[in-house]
Amino acid sequence: RGAMSDEKFSVLLGRLEHVTRRLESMEMSGTASASLASASRFTAPSATGSAPSASVAAFDELVASCLQAYVAAAAKVGPEAQNQAAHVVAAFDAQRRFLVVASACARPTPEELPMLLADTSKAIAQTQAAVDRRAADFNCLNAVSEGIAALGWVVVEPTPVPHIDEMKNASDFYSTKVLMACKNEPGDAPAARVAFASAWKALLTGLGAYVKEHHRTGVSWAPRGIPVAQYDAAG
Repeated sequence: RGAMSDEKFSVLLGRLEHVTRRLESMEMSGTASASLASASRFTAPSATGSAPSASVAAFDELVASCLQAYVAAAAKVGPEAQNQAAHVVAAFDAQRRFLVVASACARPTPEELPMLLADTSKAIAQTQAAVDRRAADFNCLNAVSEGIAALGWVVVEPTPVPHIDEMKNASDFYSTKVLMACKNEPGDAPAARVAFASAWKALLTGLGAYVKEHHRTGVSWAPRGIPVAQYDAAG
């Protein structure tokens, strides 16, 4: 496994499984968009009709730069990567909606939190299920499957950033395989895979920087926010 020992890799996988189980245990009914075009909707105003908060605006900047770059790179790799990217977009879309609620509301009750995380959980699971071992770009798909659990930082306190770093490291194991396989290989397909691996890593790195800046010790709920039960997502 290169520079990563078997023991360390097992620890990372254990952390991934733990967070995934936490999110899955919170999953309730709900739907998430799987359209790649939805990446362009992130810059819309918050559900209340006002301008987004600073933390949501910063998330929109992450999407406008890193997420859209990843989506474009996935489209050049192939249909399997593009299909998986649709679920990644849905996951970030769900996380944005969650962050909009957090910017307006007080910390939810243990009964309310599962409802707020249901769409994120579903999209993460769909992203991970989109890995086909028979696909020529299996390592590309698996890099995303491992890294998407970084969005589980919302249930990690009081140090969510190390969780993102750990998921990025687990993802890097497969991204490195992509880079090694494409090394010195001519043609457009290898170049597209290299660009894909780079774009995905940049997205996870950007997510870590975002959380460090705006949610260093966990989700920053509004200190004087309204109860979640009173929040009207329809505006």
